[in-house]
Amino acid sequence: MGAKFRAQTGDNQLTFEQIFANEKRLHKKIEAHEILQCVGLLLARMLCPHTRRLSDHWATSSVGAIPVGSFSRFLKRDRFDRIMRYLHFSNNAAPEAATDKAWKIRPIVDTLQRTFRSGYQTPPILSFDEAMVPSRGHFNPMRQIVKDKPHHWGTKLFMTCCAQTAYCLWLEVYCEKNEQQASSGPTAADDNSGPAATLRNMNAVLPPKQDGVYYAVVTDRFYTSIQSALQLLKRNVYSVGTIQTNKKGFPPVVQEKSKRPKDIPRRTTKSIVAKSVPQMSAMV
Repeated sequence: MGAKFRAQTGDNQLTFEQIFANEKRLHKKIEAHEILQCVGLLLARMLCPHTRRLSDHWATSSVGAIPVGSFSRFLKRDRFDRIMRYLHFSNNAAPEAATDKAWKIRPIVDTLQRTFRSGYQTPPILSFDEAMVPSRGHFNPMRQIVKDKPHHWGTKLFMTCCAQTAYCLWLEVYCEKNEQQASSGPTAADDNSGPAATLRNMNAVLPPKQDGVYYAVVTDRFYTSIQSALQLLKRNVYSVGTIQTNKKGFPPVVQEKSKRPKDIPRRTTKSIVAKSVPQMSAMV
């Protein structure tokens, strides 16, 4: 309102009180169903995106093969913009806002975690990997670039899912390595972000340890290490997955040669079993 007051020119200038009254008159109380409509339209945008702007979903004329926008049947564009402008889920004055990069969406993440966990029983075989939420906005403090993903720019998530149905049981927003390590606590033997994230999320998803009850987690080479596998084994969790051969503790006997040999035997594998931990084996 102050900017509008200073930007006035001419003789018929409005007072600050008049500008405030006009803004108050234009603002209509936001109802709960309107917030649900905004969320639904954002989901529709995610499922059926186009290369144009978000506001073009309210277009009144078709352009080429892109049809006329249909979002206006549910919510007017100006109303959508006003709700999204003032929509907040957290208190910016809280002390956590200065240290948690995901503080603005932290209540949403916590709600999703509780909802996902309450709707599904922990399966015996889990899958842990990362996912990317596309986002190129400069106002996203968690934005990262991962070149080997279909969407290079976005928010990185650690996701723990059921290996059979792909149901997401737990998700964690990746902020930065130092912040993730602070939440890992002293239990992470491997301080690399990948293996530490595996152990941290398994502790969040799995129930308390019980005798005779075992689980398995499948990971790729970025989230597998000897140290994390030993810690998971103490938790009655078997770690299954590929591993980088230069990881600390990996036996050099089964490492691949730097040069391709002339003859490669068919249908043969080389495996090794740890003497101190018979449950741990490697194969190449």
